[in-house]
Amino acid sequence: MSTWIRRWEQLSEKNRMAAFLRLILAGVSQIVWNTNPVCALILLGALAVACPLQLLCCLWALVVAAVTVMFLHLPKDLALDGLYTINPALAGIAVPLVFFRNSPENLPVLLLSCSAASVLSVILCVLLRKWTSLRQLSPLGLPYSITLFVMGVCIHLIHPPVPVSAETVEVIWTVPTFLHAVLCGLAQVIWVEGVPNAALAGLLTLLGIFAVSRIDAAVALYSALLSTLAAVLLGLDCQVIALGLYGYGSVLLSMVLFGRAYKMSRYSFLLITIFSLLNVLLTAALRPLFLLAGAPVAAMVWSLLALFAMGLRRFDRFLTFVSPAHWTVPEASSRTPAFRETSGH
Repeated sequence: MSTWIRRWEQLSEKNRMAAFLRLILAGVSQIVWNTNPVCALILLGALAVACPLQLLCCLWALVVAAVTVMFLHLPKDLALDGLYTINPALAGIAVPLVFFRNSPENLPVLLLSCSAASVLSVILCVLLRKWTSLRQLSPLGLPYSITLFVMGVCIHLIHPPVPVSAETVEVIWTVPTFLHAVLCGLAQVIWVEGVPNAALAGLLTLLGIFAVSRIDAAVALYSALLSTLAAVLLGLDCQVIALGLYGYGSVLLSMVLFGRAYKMSRYSFLLITIFSLLNVLLTAALRPLFLLAGAPVAAMVWSLLALFAMGLRRFDRFLTFVSPAHWTVPEASSRTPAFRETSGH
């Protein structure tokens, strides 16, 4: 497979149509922090199984983002790795769910909203990268989270939602319902929520991760199990837990910190354990405030936690930090050059 992927990358560097397609596929695979087209196709398959409308909007947003990237003449090497298309991909998946409840009744407005979210995500990524690159950090999911927040606040101000009394459904925690919630947390990585095939989409998401890295898959499953269990033990809203809203942030946060931002060790494993639990607590605390503003939490909490965790490199001698420019799958992290803070002398 690696030979085939190398040939694909070489073709995309010479052929404009292949480069355009690579921009799209890399944007999808970068959702789980890799550039493997096989992973991208599996994730797109998970969307197709769960919600074809979200798949359509994701692809539309990616096409708009790819055109924007080429129009702005952004650095080709970074673009081909999906740096500028990961956030538009997530925005395209999220917009129909968050603001249209996956209703295709007014498709032109939906696609127009996805286009605006896509372009704004690219612009924010360019601006945030200027700040983060100086500090050996990454924008992560902040560009699309800010985009959704701005869109949510604007829609909330223009058309305040009519209060609806939500029906409370009691969830009895058994092994099957718990595992279903864990899989829904994995599905939330690609913004699949409240559909009959959510658990299957979560399983396919895990399969897509596993196709590239067994360590990533193990870390993703561990974080999903840990955060879901913590939410249950803390007595948080059962319906929210069942939707997987406390799991996905911990999954993405852990995959960033273990074997990417920090080399694999027992200390980096302890780090992702602590920060996964922090993500559950902060998400539970901040989610009502975001809902009042008419916006989803999205990746805001886990992205800020990841940036904070990466900032700890100055004070912790037990962790080996790696610059985002050298991030790769955990299996190859031992060959990744470590970043050392300069003393200025």
